[in-house]
Amino acid sequence: YKSKHITLTGEVTELLKFIQERITYGSLSKLFWENDNPINEERIQIILENLMEAYFYSKGVDITREALLGSGKVDFKLHRNKSEKNEKILIEVKKAKSSYLKAGYERQLTEYIKSSRCTNAFYLIACFTDDEYEKAYNFIRNHIYTDNFQMYINIEILDVRKKIPASKNISKSRRVIRKKQK
Repeated sequence: YKSKHITLTGEVTELLKFIQERITYGSLSKLFWENDNPINEERIQIILENLMEAYFYSKGVDITREALLGSGKVDFKLHRNKSEKNEKILIEVKKAKSSYLKAGYERQLTEYIKSSRCTNAFYLIACFTDDEYEKAYNFIRNHIYTDNFQMYINIEILDVRKKIPASKNISKSRRVIRKKQK
């Protein structure tokens, strides 16, 4: 597999787009729910770790989960050492309902970037409800970089809200049409 991306940041961005597409249009979303309840952050990390391992298997990217950096552990550290450049990416995952959503971005991930001398990072916000999605969307609007480190953080939404099956969506729209006809 040859990538059209030059940087590891581009590769991670492409992978996150693919994951979101498989959640939205495939059955990957089922892994994020258990007994009609959202899974915890650790399970989200396990799913992402396996998807990243498969995606980066033959691309010379080392993936470390729960890498110790300075004062804590970042969820993922990705590293690719090419002869011309040494690339590192950090990924921190938070559920939108987390009380640490803001602190995770403003303090935690920023400290990890400083201590690892990393040039890019991703802050991935997992949303399970419409309210959480709205909260994440507003968070992004209000937290575009505010210092020299945060300008290198890409904030992404992992939208794992439950989808209405197409068959139920068709019957729902038929009911709406019938009501309008009356």
